[in-house]
Amino acid sequence: MEALELRTGRRGRLRPIDEGFEQLLLGVGVDEATGGVPYAQLPRYATADGKGTNDTTKALTTNGQPVDNPIRNVWVTETALSTALNASYLAENVALFGIVVGVALLLTGIGFGVLVLGGSLRGRDKSFQLFGKRTPETAGAKTVPVA
Repeated sequence: MEALELRTGRRGRLRPIDEGFEQLLLGVGVDEATGGVPYAQLPRYATADGKGTNDTTKALTTNGQPVDNPIRNVWVTETALSTALNASYLAENVALFGIVVGVALLLTGIGFGVLVLGGSLRGRDKSFQLFGKRTPETAGAKTVPVA
């Protein structure tokens, strides 16, 4: 961890927003463990000298089976961790998007409720009468037919 702190200049616990940084650290760790050799170029089986081999006859064996190269497994682990990190980053952003959309829909609903209560959407006659019945100035006057 000290080598990573020296290389990156970061200390302490990472915040959830630093997933990209954590993925960078995973890559740095894999490069240090494998010496910068990509997965496809690493030998498949372990040997006694630690260099590894692709020949099953020269590989270390356990119960008659060749032993996998542990350095090669570092790449598999890094890929799995990186995928899980990306999935959690996506899930966090989808959840944040859902919260924002929920708040926007809630505010829209409140706005429409205010419009319904005020009578803007249904007309004056069908709206809720919160402040008493409104009557025109000529209420109660007889209508005169026009010829």
